[in-house]
Amino acid sequence: MVYSSFEYLQTQDFLVLKMATNQKCLIWKNKKISDQK
Repeated sequence: MVYSSFEYLQTQDFLVLKMATNQKCLIWKNKKISDQK
């Protein structure tokens, strides 16, 4: 059980990290677009 819950936490961390990275990319893209206008 300990192993699976640890794996679950790692997966959650990975998803959060992925979402944060996507968020940064979106903000960066929006900034680039607004800079061009």
